[in-house]
Amino acid sequence: AINGGESDGEVLYVSKQTIGQFEGALYAVFGDQPSNFAIRRIAWFGAVNSRAFVITQSYVAVATPTGIYGLAGSKLYLISNALNKSWLDLTNTQRSKSALGHYRNQLWCSLTKDAAVDPLYGLVFDQVYQRWSRYTEVRGRIFTTAPNGDLLWASSESAQVKIFRTAPGLALEGTVAMYWHTPNLDFGSWYSDKQWTWGYLRPK
Repeated sequence: AINGGESDGEVLYVSKQTIGQFEGALYAVFGDQPSNFAIRRIAWFGAVNSRAFVITQSYVAVATPTGIYGLAGSKLYLISNALNKSWLDLTNTQRSKSALGHYRNQLWCSLTKDAAVDPLYGLVFDQVYQRWSRYTEVRGRIFTTAPNGDLLWASSESAQVKIFRTAPGLALEGTVAMYWHTPNLDFGSWYSDKQWTWGYLRPK
């Protein structure tokens, strides 16, 4: 089953995973319409979940069972080598709880050592200095980058879902207005049935 994907504007990266298990593969889809799509498998492992993809300023990043990679065309390169022991020490279930986000020149990854609770810390990769740091109290289940550059994340810490902004622990106050925008794409089959199967909240 397809369990995630992201596009850099030129290439669509798609992850597939065996249902109920953790084996999978990564694919790159080239072309701009169904008649000229070209699909290439670029890895024998997939993303850990649908929230494990994010587009940064220069590439698409993906969290996989073997590490965190940058994707460029049909190539991928490991960017988590400095912390891969900690990543590989996690179980498949724990890695499946992670999420990726993008803030300025940083790549954020939320993690948990306990699959029964929200992520309690995050790993932040500085893309300029190529260094990883550990942040505490990052409970992001879903990350998104606002138009003003702020990083927002949603977390279910109790019975309520809370939204935080950029700095760990900074909760947004009041009502957050959200809108649903869809592209005008039908691939020449406007009459075909379309179904909304999954959605993310993004700030206006």
